[in-house]
Amino acid sequence: MKFIKNNILIFALIGVMFSCDPLDETYEELDGLKEAAGEDAGLSIRFSLVDEDYASFASTLRSNKTVEDSAKADFIDQYTAFNASISVDALLGDLVNEKYPQLRKGAAVRVTYNMLEGETFTDGSTKYVSALTYSLDADDYAGVSSEAGLFGFFDGDVNYMAEISSILSTAIQSPSSGDIVAVSFDKIDAVYSSLTGETVYAEPFESNIDGFTAFDLEGEQGWGHGEGFGSTYAIMSGFSGSQQANKDWLVSPEIDLSDKKGSITLKMSQILNFQGAAVWGTNLRIVFANDYTGDVATATWQDLAFDALPVGNNWDVFDNQSDLSAAAGESIHIAFYYESTTDDAPNWRLTNLSIDAGAAPETDEVNVFYEYDDSEWVSVSDEAYFMGSADYDAMGEGSGQPGRFNNFSSNTPPEAYIPSFLSDVFPFAQDGDEYVVAYKYFSGSTSTRGNVYVYESGMWTASSYDEQIIDRTDQYVHTGTEFVFNPSVTMTMVSSDFQIIVDEVVKTRPDLVSSFGTGEDLYGADAFFVNFDTRLSSRLEEDESGNPLQPEYIGLSADESTALIAQRVTEGIDIFLEAKFSDVQPIAGIEILYTVSYVTFDGTGGSGTEVFILTGLGAFEPQ
Repeated sequence: MKFIKNNILIFALIGVMFSCDPLDETYEELDGLKEAAGEDAGLSIRFSLVDEDYASFASTLRSNKTVEDSAKADFIDQYTAFNASISVDALLGDLVNEKYPQLRKGAAVRVTYNMLEGETFTDGSTKYVSALTYSLDADDYAGVSSEAGLFGFFDGDVNYMAEISSILSTAIQSPSSGDIVAVSFDKIDAVYSSLTGETVYAEPFESNIDGFTAFDLEGEQGWGHGEGFGSTYAIMSGFSGSQQANKDWLVSPEIDLSDKKGSITLKMSQILNFQGAAVWGTNLRIVFANDYTGDVATATWQDLAFDALPVGNNWDVFDNQSDLSAAAGESIHIAFYYESTTDDAPNWRLTNLSIDAGAAPETDEVNVFYEYDDSEWVSVSDEAYFMGSADYDAMGEGSGQPGRFNNFSSNTPPEAYIPSFLSDVFPFAQDGDEYVVAYKYFSGSTSTRGNVYVYESGMWTASSYDEQIIDRTDQYVHTGTEFVFNPSVTMTMVSSDFQIIVDEVVKTRPDLVSSFGTGEDLYGADAFFVNFDTRLSSRLEEDESGNPLQPEYIGLSADESTALIAQRVTEGIDIFLEAKFSDVQPIAGIEILYTVSYVTFDGTGGSGTEVFILTGLGAFEPQ
């Protein structure tokens, strides 16, 4: 019976060649539908995101400069994927419009990307990676001690765990229980008292003030030299029988710090009495400038901040110091400005002036996590560790090693270093122990990443959460103006679509497939003629023994046969959709419809359209 069918096909071909195509009207109808749908209707393009695309999305989000978008960017950077908090539609829509400006109405672009499955991520490192960051500033250090404020870091004697808890209590308003903050600060293992350097300038004012230049801008009194209270000094007082109004400068010679680096400290002793209402920073100033050329009025004077200042009402010798590190690499002048009034004329004496400079101690950047527990900020170092500069340095500071730039990258993957690091930190770890390690990672820009490491059989291993990251494909359709997210699909079946059905029938009912391998009689799909054959006669063929190949049609009425053929066409389209779109995922809250148009042949040309709804991963149901 297959031989008979093949002859019928040959005669049909001859008829097509020498007569009008019976499907002309049908094709014209489909062309009209396509024109209405758009110039590029039916054009479909697929592509998958690459690492560069994810990096670009992260950069775009980070440029918004909000905590929320920075956290989203960190997630994308770390996992090369999106999660439910990220507006994927907007990001992909912009990308598709940028990639395909030449396409027109009706064109469809399907984008495949990595997506976190579910609303939450079970990676225990996430809450640490996305934590708020806080870096200690000058005021924070100064609030701990004068030495910390002067040097700008903690020494080995500072109990920084307790100090940071106090700092956070002041700095972060209205925290909620469970909030986590990543705190960064600098420290050294040595103590402040051990930090010494070279004295590069000293002036004890032993016999005169000749090395300095005095400027008398107002009043009869001026800077001079004196001796008493066991020391020699430069002195200025606006008192002469009574308080007198004066404005006076005392400027040092040039002090060359051009070859100095690191910490530079100005040290001196002062005696200040009768200060009265005179104000530091206004009536009494200690300043420096790197552009002084002989005129105090034109120089850019910068006030120096001292660790402490004299009380101003006695003859005690008061020692203090100021950080002059900002002047490293410069040639400067130091100056003392004095202003008295007819009400207040302080007596100000200066001695033992010196500048110490030396290589600044190399500080380590330390990062620690703190969590708010309803009443205070507590360290969670027993659960999570944030790697600091010393940790990277210990892994090597040469080219291609983490300590070179104090981060990891694709060339220095964390998995190659952190397990050994944890083995050193926890030499007595037990099977099942878990620890979160956060670190800096460079991929176009530097971001915070992290992972949970588990100790098993003598080794620390990073937990894998790849099974939670799935491939998802979204469709964007051109409206005539731009591409917009449109998960529903409208399509007209082409030859390759019909061949998909034929190939599926080959697997289960090869006896119903033509000898050419392009048509089948179970569903009626024919890739050669690009249609569904809906003739009953095609279903009534027999095998070599005279038995019907599809006995289900025997005894049916005409209407029943027509209904069964229509049902089989629907089943064939379902098979085609599930094979071609096996990777398509439903989207919560969105009804995704696939509208399929096709040509039929029942002796004359016809057409049909069926609508299917996406119900699961690559699963469809007819509507």
